[in-house]
Amino acid sequence: MNESPRPKDTAHAASTDPDPTPGITARSVLALLVLGALSLIWIRRASLIDFTCLVGEGTPALPAVVALVLLGALGPKVRRWCKQLALSRAESLAVYFALTIIAPISCANIVRQLLPTLTVLPYYASPENHFAQFADELPRWLAPRDPKLILDMFEGTPTGAVPWGGWAVPLLVWAGVIVVYTAAMLCWVTLFREQWTRNERLSFPLVGLAVHLIDAGEASSDTMSGGRRRTRMPPLLSSGLFWIGFSVSAVFNLFNIAHIFDPSVPATGLQFDFGQFLTEKPWSGLRPIPMHFRPEVVGLAYFAPQEACLSVWLFYLVLRFERFFAELVGWSLPGMPFEAAQSQGAYLAVAVCLVYAARHHLAAVARSILGRGATGAEEREPLSYRLAFAGGCVGVVALWVFFVVVGVRPWVAGLYAALLFATPLVYSRMRAEMGIPMSYAWPIGQWVRGIYSTFGSQALAGGAGTKPLVALSTLSILDRLAVQNFMADGLEAMKAEEVVGARRRDLAVWAILLGLVLGIAGGYFTHLTAYYRYGNNVIDGGTILGGYRTQQAVSVFRQLDSMLAVPLPPDRMHAAFMGVGFAVVCALTVLRSLVLRFPLAPLGFAVAAAYGHVPWFAFLTAWTLKTIIHRLGGAALRVRVAPAFFGLVMGHYLVGGGLWGILGMFTPKAREYIVWFC
Repeated sequence: MNESPRPKDTAHAASTDPDPTPGITARSVLALLVLGALSLIWIRRASLIDFTCLVGEGTPALPAVVALVLLGALGPKVRRWCKQLALSRAESLAVYFALTIIAPISCANIVRQLLPTLTVLPYYASPENHFAQFADELPRWLAPRDPKLILDMFEGTPTGAVPWGGWAVPLLVWAGVIVVYTAAMLCWVTLFREQWTRNERLSFPLVGLAVHLIDAGEASSDTMSGGRRRTRMPPLLSSGLFWIGFSVSAVFNLFNIAHIFDPSVPATGLQFDFGQFLTEKPWSGLRPIPMHFRPEVVGLAYFAPQEACLSVWLFYLVLRFERFFAELVGWSLPGMPFEAAQSQGAYLAVAVCLVYAARHHLAAVARSILGRGATGAEEREPLSYRLAFAGGCVGVVALWVFFVVVGVRPWVAGLYAALLFATPLVYSRMRAEMGIPMSYAWPIGQWVRGIYSTFGSQALAGGAGTKPLVALSTLSILDRLAVQNFMADGLEAMKAEEVVGARRRDLAVWAILLGLVLGIAGGYFTHLTAYYRYGNNVIDGGTILGGYRTQQAVSVFRQLDSMLAVPLPPDRMHAAFMGVGFAVVCALTVLRSLVLRFPLAPLGFAVAAAYGHVPWFAFLTAWTLKTIIHRLGGAALRVRVAPAFFGLVMGHYLVGGGLWGILGMFTPKAREYIVWFC
């Protein structure tokens, strides 16, 4: 059951328009440069220095949403004042998709994870650990080695001058890795686009949100079917329901903000742990049960299939009761119920099922690549199938070669590279089907740990000393970076091209790559100038020992250090529960194929196991509201009240993120109320 409007046959007419609308133009690039620069300034101050709101972390990123609101609301006025300066829908979306790449690179998810990982080994080296040895085993072009360069980065300098010469080679190497990885992901997802967009007709809730924001002040049109027919959904800014939803989120955030300045003001805060009431055994086995208040997740979950909403919260509670029943029968194991292992198994199973479900389409793609038959779908793709397949293969091989050259054993490098492409494929499917507005709805930081747990440290080293392990632990950064989200961004850009009749490749290729280049350059500049001006130890939420990203990098190498004293054996329990996650997804997939309207979805289980503690309560709320609305008025009422849920999303973005993201820069109480969008 998909509640958001589905693409109709008229979408094909839009995509094959003989005169498509260009998205990349001089004025859209100019608008992107201005809005991108403002976004970088905002992120640097609010997210890195003051650490009040991670404004670039969300999905979609807050600066991109704010830019789209401004372009949509001001568009009619600019058009009346100077038609030549007004951006078209395609141009506005090109700016939007480029900003969805620029913002996360410059925020907490990419550059801020990368730079500490490259520098913590020399800085935290001591006689009590082997960090100095680890640093010597990495190639000199992978990370900087100059002790003064690293010391100044962590502790700051009076002038704030950045030694760009010492950073040049590592920065270029990692920029190349990110570009190649992203380009390869765009190539691979091109091979699945037709299957998901037309054969399975997924709803793409985030594309619906973006296009409705562009048309916020315009005449009513069906934004999810190429603008060819009237829709029952009114323009957002003229809808009273939109402003009701907006007000709910705004009041929620305003009371939380006011509570920071005056504790007597009642406020819910951002979360509540229901598990605090469960203090006696066996009920304590259910702890924790965090209830995160995420209005934007509730708003977009409204447009997800009802069975997906049900599955997220139901399976999260099932995972909690696994530990409960284990303790009830006296089977108490540390780590129970092994969500990380189950999420890894679930993601692997979903990836296999996605390939199997698309087998007929992929067979047609293969015939087209081999020149044994053409498919009309290829004309609608941003890349030819032959180019997409070649680019994807080149990207996989390039990543594998990079891993091997750094020091990872070849078979481990191949396994890790495969996992790094399987994960974004599943996440892209989640975004297309569920619209989940979270950057980390996948087993973040778990794949390298899973490889260690499955094979043991000695098998991964293979008699080559510690070098393969140091290399693998360093490269585990790719397992934590939000670069994997860019495949979903590219898929949504492909859908948006079809919706608004944009010129092929302008959104899905050129806007993404332009945002990638600008984001990498901007991310390097904003972070390194802040590090050398203030010191990495005291920004990004740090006190004197560095922020979360720094401590996360240190913990990775401390775990490796402990393996030298006590080698890590294969963990049979981890492998067993990975098998459980794999089996659950396979069973759900079979049941959905055999039982009509089976109410549980494999993707819901994958979300619940990977990151369920954050969105489960929001999905429960959305599922409950949709059930009530459906009972009261059916599908017609669901569509009519949809603007209220768009308002719920925008109220949280613009007040919790935008307003507090600005106000927090001018108050010492900023870190008492940190708004996360991950």
